[in-house]
Amino acid sequence: MKAQRGLENTVVIFFSDTGPTKLGSTAGLRGTKGNGFEGGIRVPCIIRYPKKIAAGSVSDQPFLSMDLTASILSLADAIPSQPLDGIDLIETLAATDLKPEVENRPLFWRKRRGDVTVKAMRQESWKLVVQHNGDQTD
Repeated sequence: MKAQRGLENTVVIFFSDTGPTKLGSTAGLRGTKGNGFEGGIRVPCIIRYPKKIAAGSVSDQPFLSMDLTASILSLADAIPSQPLDGIDLIETLAATDLKPEVENRPLFWRKRRGDVTVKAMRQESWKLVVQHNGDQTD
């Protein structure tokens, strides 16, 4: 049964980098790939790690892709040479209660394509999205 024990220590992460294109569905969320609204940035993240995360558990807590870096380094017992902006989401999901600094932390996004820069900031139920077209702000 060595294979069974190995599966308990195997971490599988499925994660998308952006929301769908205009041809896809955002399930009613505003925006699509390439903008700062929820439809463009809210994506699924599925983590299977039986040793730490209960099967079938679900979290509505928003995380950022940079949290994956902190999580994977923590799993590998690696110490980063510089402080990370991300948090260990596996430890956070395994905890019974969210720490206030995780639950209420501000989240930031920035995307640049050509002369267009989209910036977004979210904290709790508030969100600010700003788009710069060259020198013009929309």
